Formats: sequence, structure tokens, C-alpha cells
Amino acid sequence: MSDTASPNGLVPSRRWGSASNSTGTNMYNIADGYATSMYTGTLVEVSAGNLTILANGANSGAKPIGVFQGCQYTAANGTPTWSAYWPASTAVLSGSQAKGYVCDDPYATFIVQADGIVTAGDIMTYNFAANIGTGSTITGQSNGSLSASSRTADATSLLRPIAYEEIPGNSASSAYPSLEVELIQHALRQGAVS
Repeated sequence: MSDTASPNGLVPSRRWGSASNSTGTNMYNIADGYATSMYTGTLVEVSAGNLTILANGANSGAKPIGVFQGCQYTAANGTPTWSAYWPASTAVLSGSQAKGYVCDDPYATFIVQADGIVTAGDIMTYNFAANIGTGSTITGQSNGSLSASSRTADATSLLRPIAYEEIPGNSASSAYPSLEVELIQHALRQGAVS
């Protein structure tokens, strides 16, 4: 498994500490006609009161609200719709509001596949950027990953690996290890912007 590149975004894992993890979500508005598809497992932020995905290259200094887990909306023809992904440029019924589900616990951890080798010395030591990727319109799942080549001690990166996922064949010698990570730049851990 971890010697094959098969990224599927960030998957909720657990919560730091001894509290139980419900992998619960909260709902956030999606702007009518938002022009970019959002897939389950994609890092998202709130901009002007609406969910947007983080752009590749926008990792440094980005403050994600969490990880997208699907959406609900009423289509323009009146059909109630629940989906694992937000289809780009979707128009909703006039007077209705599209909502996205987000795993937004600032102390949640996630499982993500790296796009290259992450050594044992990187765990709890270095930080990494996220490859946001796109996703599948069939499964609704993201194909985002951890960017192994972005290894840095800089605290502005998004992901810090805290462990290798405990599955058979996954280790420090894996070509594409599956990692448990925390979001080190979470919007709910930040102070208010003045």
C-alpha cells in the first residue's frame, strides 16, 4: 500500500489527548456558484464568510478551518442534494444556502499519504506543505497529499507528521508512507484579525 502512490486527501483520524473523537463536523456556507470543486479530504478556509479551498502554493501563512467532508444544497430545480463533493459552479435554488461539512476541530489529527519518503527523523520535527490536488467526481474523494520535498523547520507550513499510520507495510522505509498529521496553522487557534 505505502509503496504505491494512491493519495486520497486528509482523512479524520482522532483527537489529541484522551478525549474520544467523534470526527464531528460543523456546517459552513458555500457561495452560490462557487467556481472550484471541493472534494472530501480537501483543506478549506473561510473567505468573506464562505468556504473556499486552499490553493496549491498558498500553504505558507494559510489558516485552514479544517477538512471538507461533503455538502448539502438545494439544486436550482428544487432537488435536495447531499454530495461527497461540491461540483464547481453549481447554482442553488434562489433563496437557499449551500452548506459544506467541515471537520474543524483544531485538535483533530488526520491520515494523509506523502508523495515521497518521510524519514523517522521527520516525525514531530519538521513541517510540510500540502498538495491540495483535485479529486474524483465519482467517489467525491480528494487526491491531495503531503509534499515530502517541502520539509522545513518553518512554522508557516500546514502539516506536521506525528506518527506513521499503523497499517501493515507502512514504515519509514515506505516510498509513499501514510502519516498521521496535525494542522499546525488552524484558523481556530489564531487570534482575531484587526
